[in-house]
Amino acid sequence: YESFVNSNEDLLSLDEEFQENYMHILERFYTLFESIYKYILDYNRFVDDLVNGYFIQHSVVGVLLDTDGKQLLCEALYLYGVMLFLLHRSIP
Repeated sequence: YESFVNSNEDLLSLDEEFQENYMHILERFYTLFESIYKYILDYNRFVDDLVNGYFIQHSVVGVLLDTDGKQLLCEALYLYGVMLFLLHRSIP
């Protein structure tokens, strides 16, 4: 793709103009999507670590039996859902 754009002067100038006008917005969208993706990766890694016994003092059963642990797991997943809902609502 880049070799095709770089070989044509009109396309190259159009590409540069697009970058000047919209790069800030594209960076913000990228940061938004990346942050949401990293959030769910971290959540899944934490749950996998609980399941696999990575934490010596904690297990999935122990966390779910604890009132605060149960609430934190539910709130973290709820927050992910809210992020997706707001993303869907804000970006047509």
